[in-house]
Amino acid sequence: MTASSRPLWTPSSPGGEFLTSYTPPYQPEVSQGTLQALFEYQSLMSQLMAMDVTNSSMYDGFTALGEAVRMAFRINGRHQVLLPENIYTRKLGVIRNYTIGLGMKEAFYRVDRSTGSLDIEDLKGKVGSDTCAVVVENPNSFGILDLR
Repeated sequence: MTASSRPLWTPSSPGGEFLTSYTPPYQPEVSQGTLQALFEYQSLMSQLMAMDVTNSSMYDGFTALGEAVRMAFRINGRHQVLLPENIYTRKLGVIRNYTIGLGMKEAFYRVDRSTGSLDIEDLKGKVGSDTCAVVVENPNSFGILDLR
């Protein structure tokens, strides 16, 4: 049976779900709240900033980060991304997946072990002419708010 001739629902479907264009598991009752919050945020930003159009990401934090790094590369053509040494392994994996084949280089800046904040001097020393993006998390993976 070809994909186009498959019925949308059969008793043997795993979990009895309908086949849709959405990536399983899609739960509209869960996603609707997120979509509503994004719409309200966009509307408020448009009003506050006196802009005709604003848009917020439809992605979660990890995916949005991968998109942002890839976008920075596309916009400025530079190849180095600076990342905190304490970035979550899964976030790093998403960045690597989104930038595979682009020839991007990763460099890691230090985090001050005594305060948990980023080491600003180390970061400044690593920014160069080939730096396309600097990833700074606030709060960081230690839960520290860096106020500098």
